[in-house]
Amino acid sequence: MGVSNPSTSTSLLELAKGHDPVAWKRLAELYGPLVYQWARRAGLQPDDAADVMQSVFANLSVNLIRYTRRTATDSFRGWLYVLVRNQIRDHFRARKGEAIAAGGTNSLQQILDLPEQAPCSDSPDGETDLNQLRRRAM
Repeated sequence: MGVSNPSTSTSLLELAKGHDPVAWKRLAELYGPLVYQWARRAGLQPDDAADVMQSVFANLSVNLIRYTRRTATDSFRGWLYVLVRNQIRDHFRARKGEAIAAGGTNSLQQILDLPEQAPCSDSPDGETDLNQLRRRAM
């Protein structure tokens, strides 16, 4: 079953519109990686791209019934891209103003390297580390 064959895509979409589980599985296999790739290209992190992909398919399950080819140039893939683009925009709107956390192995290692408790040693001038921090903060 190929995406490039319009009759196969049409029959697949018709089966999916009828809530056929095998058709939905095939649709997810064919278009899931593409949706994920579009989300990653838009700058989303892997987890966010996966969330967008899940949202797109949830949206698709409700709105697939609305898809129809009106002209010869209309395509399911083009229609799907609009859904993905809108979901990506919603994702960025929801995250507007949030700080983007640094992540990855290096950040995790830096966190793991932090001591369990702050050292509480006295400096040569008799000032504790905590007092030094308070003084610097003020």
